[in-house]
Amino acid sequence: MGPEISQVQGRLLESENGGYVVGVTSVKTFTRGIQVWSGERVRIEKQYVARTYERKFSRARTMAFGLVAVGGAVFVFGRALGVNFSGGGDPPPDDTIGTLRPRR
Repeated sequence: MGPEISQVQGRLLESENGGYVVGVTSVKTFTRGIQVWSGERVRIEKQYVARTYERKFSRARTMAFGLVAVGGAVFVFGRALGVNFSGGGDPPPDDTIGTLRPRR
């Protein structure tokens, strides 16, 4: 990859005794900034790696997002089906009930 690389980001595909196989998504260099890659498989020897890190999803944030998404979907589909979420159970307006009047 070269001596100018300061950071490699991607998905760890394999970890062997002598190195890592990474699906590279971006490379940060000392001089040219960030270069975007499209997941190419690259083998990186462990002797050239100063440190590794792992990104994880927050369980609490993921669950909160899921609950908000489900609640939003229920609200949208409920409104589309004509469900009244305001509670109270108000009767419909008089003009929708209809009345029969005898003819004169």
